[in-house]
Amino acid sequence: MSELTMRDTTATLATARLKAQPRRGIPGWLRWGSWGPTLITFVIAALLWQIVAWTNPYVLPTLEAIGASLVEDAGMYWSNFLVTLLEVVVGASAGILAGFLLAVVMAEFQIIERAVMPLVIIVMVTPIVAIAPALVVAFGFGMVPKFIVTGLVVFFPCS
Repeated sequence: MSELTMRDTTATLATARLKAQPRRGIPGWLRWGSWGPTLITFVIAALLWQIVAWTNPYVLPTLEAIGASLVEDAGMYWSNFLVTLLEVVVGASAGILAGFLLAVVMAEFQIIERAVMPLVIIVMVTPIVAIAPALVVAFGFGMVPKFIVTGLVVFFPCS
């Protein structure tokens, strides 16, 4: 190996070692570049929200009204959160399980894939807003249509 090649190799290794060493000083999560753009985006969104809320009070509530409602009606928000959590857990679990089982069955039996795949594609390309009213008519206004809609949303990425 020539002397020039050895110097280049040594310089390259030294540079790699320096880059591999952790930087000292301010931690990464405290640097402006890691959280600054996100903060600016949220501030701009809040300002735009306030402007629209002040000019159109019947369209959007102000941020102060939202904060006051969150403090005054915390119990109502908590109970509605629990209902939504139930819908997500039951619907997503059913959708994941059904999608996985159908995917396994279709992978094992080609005749079932050829029989079921056209129906799966038709349901997949139909917007949920078109299916939801039929589900409400068929199952009522209870939780079952909500479970089915959540399951359909989760089903197709899983199958």
